[in-house]
Amino acid sequence: MSMANAKQRTWGEELNTWVQTIGIILAALWGIYTFVYTQIMVPRSAPVNISLNLSLKKSGASSQITAKNGQLFEAIEMNFVAQNPSSRIIHLYPNKFIVYGIKVKFEDVNIPRELPETHENSCNYIAKHYTLSKPSVISVGDLILDVFLKPGEKVARDVIFLVPKGQYDMLQVVTRIPTSAQETNRYKLKWECTENGDLDYNMFFVSGDKETKLEKRKGGGFVNYPEELDWQYAETSSMLSLW
Repeated sequence: MSMANAKQRTWGEELNTWVQTIGIILAALWGIYTFVYTQIMVPRSAPVNISLNLSLKKSGASSQITAKNGQLFEAIEMNFVAQNPSSRIIHLYPNKFIVYGIKVKFEDVNIPRELPETHENSCNYIAKHYTLSKPSVISVGDLILDVFLKPGEKVARDVIFLVPKGQYDMLQVVTRIPTSAQETNRYKLKWECTENGDLDYNMFFVSGDKETKLEKRKGGGFVNYPEELDWQYAETSSMLSLW
């Protein structure tokens, strides 16, 4: 074999080795990119949301309780379930439930052609043959104590509260759960009872011992609240007849 043929074969072997090496490197890079894209980039870009289920019922035939003053109370059971159907962890801000008592007055009313856009709270609606009293707050409390829900995770809560028998005709429970896509200690949410008997919340930016209240954005959310935190707000309600 001539030296020229030996050199040509050596060069060919080296070229083949380099091609194989480059192919292995490209395959490894593609694998890394695929992993990062599917396991990190896609989950981070996916929207976060939470599904809620709420139900009310009287606590059986023995639900009536007599107080020392002779007043009868009825025990009401609230069943609540929240689930994270998304592929991301959902971080929970402090959340609440509020119980309203409503009285019914039977009278015919005219339903206006132009309906109001908003009501003072979600308990109001218009019916032709009766009217509803202004809702009266019976109970307010914390709902979910968890600080986050993993993808697919479900949390349930049962609450028993008492209602004076014969004082109200209907009950309505409203649950409100603010969430975020990321955990942060720089923002704090606080609840308050408004003058019209509703629940409202405010967000504060925390810097050391100083808390700065954020301006609310029309349609939901807050001005200067980071978009990457993906503010979400879920609410559900359920009504129960006390007749």
